[in-house]
Amino acid sequence: MSSDLRSEQPESDRNEQTTRSLRSHRLPAAVYVLSAVNACIGIGYGIAAPVIPVLATSFDVSNTAATMVVSLYAATRVVLAPVAAQLALRIPPGVLMSSALVVTAVTSICAGLADSFLGLLLWRGLGGGGTAVTTVAGQAMLYRVAPPAAIGRSSSLFHTGFLVGGILGPLIGGLLAGWHLEAPLVAYGVLLLVGAVIAATRLRSPRTATEVSGSAWRFVQHESMSIREAVADLRYRVVLVVNFAIAWIGNGLRFTVVPLYVAVVLDRGPIWTGSGLLMAGVVQFALVMPAGRIADRRGARLPLLIGSAMAVVAVLLMMPVLGIAGFLAAMAVLGMSSALTTPAASAMLGQVLTGRGGPPLAGHQMVFDVATIFAPLACGVLSDQVGFASAFGLSAVVGVCAFAAVLFTPQPDPRATSPERTPSPVRPQPE
Repeated sequence: MSSDLRSEQPESDRNEQTTRSLRSHRLPAAVYVLSAVNACIGIGYGIAAPVIPVLATSFDVSNTAATMVVSLYAATRVVLAPVAAQLALRIPPGVLMSSALVVTAVTSICAGLADSFLGLLLWRGLGGGGTAVTTVAGQAMLYRVAPPAAIGRSSSLFHTGFLVGGILGPLIGGLLAGWHLEAPLVAYGVLLLVGAVIAATRLRSPRTATEVSGSAWRFVQHESMSIREAVADLRYRVVLVVNFAIAWIGNGLRFTVVPLYVAVVLDRGPIWTGSGLLMAGVVQFALVMPAGRIADRRGARLPLLIGSAMAVVAVLLMMPVLGIAGFLAAMAVLGMSSALTTPAASAMLGQVLTGRGGPPLAGHQMVFDVATIFAPLACGVLSDQVGFASAFGLSAVVGVCAFAAVLFTPQPDPRATSPERTPSPVRPQPE
């Protein structure tokens, strides 16, 4: 009789019940492993990143030359992202990620011990290639193992590890740099080696995959989605626009132009810059997990809409007329914006990919890196030639474009969310 009752239950109700069940189920072990690896990367990056320009200028080069170290690192990531996406389809994630982390660790240590500016530039450029592979491979596996109804939560947990680095890293890095200027890069390399060990050992554990598929972990070559197929999906185009805005405002503007603005326009010391950035990081860390749950329960459109609007508000609050109070308020709002948009954009991308990878995943990462490269350049030129208000105005326009893209995205019916992915053709790989 119970089977008869189940057969009479409407299909939409059964789908909704299954979806609710998946949402309440704990996340697969692989998501926690990926998050632990990302935490090692994030803490190490947070330790090293603020010191790199200072280390570059210690070789008696200009500020412009010193910024080349950062630009070359990002440019290498852009160039190698397509290669990384193809490797992620063919090589087991534990092998690929651990190998790339070892490469990045070695190059980081060599950069810290370099005895010339050219050596520092070369080793950091090579390190950018390693991080491109690690980032794309980690995201590819995340979308492969995360339950469809919990992509938001999985993405939030994945990014939380990196956020820890953004909060703790600069504090540790400052202490290490006071001891030896090269020490933060060496510490970054050591933490990457720890991440490599975790990836090599835990991402090949049968328990990692058992909770996802009910069978022992066995790597398979997943079907690659073409870029044409992805672009034909409106959601992918929206994700690219939002990802560009996230990188422009939350990465390029926040970490390069904002410190200059605080020093030059507000005439405040580094403690105020650090306090604002710390506020943004803490707020984002506190809200990112709830934001992921919202993306799973209400769909990605709502948090993307609110988050992109808040990014525009944050940029406008940094207008010089509002002073230090406006800056601190802007940092808090920017932290909320990043907490909402980052997991929601990842969730929408996962819905597009449905477990596949390839060029669309590389394109997503390349857009982020391109915005990170050009935001400081464009905003820097505007701030020099016109003023900081013009740089913030351009950034607000970028945020408005993201808001408009999300606004015209239709809200999907949550009852239509399939709890299971449509299996894609796979080719087993030898153990």
